[in-house]
This record gives sequence, C-alpha cells and structure tokens, in this order.
Amino acid sequence: MKPPHVPAKNGHWISYTDGACRGNPGPASGGAHIVSPDGTEHNFKQTFGTMTNNQAEYLALIMALKELVKCGAKDAI
Repeated sequence: MKPPHVPAKNGHWISYTDGACRGNPGPASGGAHIVSPDGTEHNFKQTFGTMTNNQAEYLALIMALKELVKCGAKDAI
C-alpha cells in the first residue's frame, strides 16, 4: 500500500518505513518510501534474514536514514 502523498514543506524530506517478519522471529524484510522536497519519490526494499519484527522495524528505519544521507537530505520528518 502506498502511503498518502504529503508534500514536503520547508525543504524537508519525508520518510515512511516498515519492517516485518513472517513468524516472530522469522524471515524478515523492510522498505522505505522517501519523498524529496521537490516531490520526487524514492522506494527502497531489502531482505534482512531471520529476526524479530522489532529488529526488522529498526533496520528499515536505519536503511531509510542511510538512503536519506546518500540523497543529500539535511532535514527529514
């Protein structure tokens, strides 16, 4: 499901993340949907191996933060 589009304000990047696993622990993956200040949308996904749901959630957030740095983001919400 695609998150609702919220236009970036004041030069902020917007990040939506989610991590999940099948079973707990179980095979896990995560994804991030990032919107740049000009409205450009970026999508990232990754499998993480076997872990708990909370670990997958945190790794999805870390993945998004790394991608924001690569994109040159200075402010993100």
